[in-house]
Amino acid sequence: MIIIKDTVFLHMYKTGGNFIHKSIINSGLNILYLNLHQPASKIPDRFKDFKKIGVCRNPWDWYVSYYHYCFGIKNPDLAGGNIFKKMSKNYTLGFEDTIRNILESDFTKLDNFYNKVKYDYKGLYTTTHNYLFNVDGIEFIKFRNISSDIKKFGIKPLPNRVNIS
Repeated sequence: MIIIKDTVFLHMYKTGGNFIHKSIINSGLNILYLNLHQPASKIPDRFKDFKKIGVCRNPWDWYVSYYHYCFGIKNPDLAGGNIFKKMSKNYTLGFEDTIRNILESDFTKLDNFYNKVKYDYKGLYTTTHNYLFNVDGIEFIKFRNISSDIKKFGIKPLPNRVNIS
């Protein structure tokens, strides 16, 4: 999460969080708190009444981005890396088979998945989304409109979106 002024940005990986973070810095705004990929339940008490924002991305686009990101870095310690390593059978499966494994898996049963959070949802995108954004009153901006939507919060977007995979 990134907290500025009166706003908490909850960051689900592969939804433009780095772009928002760099745009905040580029705008000269003071970051009050930074702890990426943390759920709404971890918002520090002093910021609980702030506006809460999340970025919503087309799930298919998210899976494509997630696949290329994880396959490219092959690092199980980064966001979602352990899950990807298991679902791609140690990076040996192609896109279709890996994504099929992800979509057909129940991630709530994997060891240490988000500290054993219990959800009745299947699919990595849905489980991650619900884990991070489980809070009343959250406002979502669309990934495809991220440059224009962040202006509403006083953030000047970078001229060119970076890392759009």
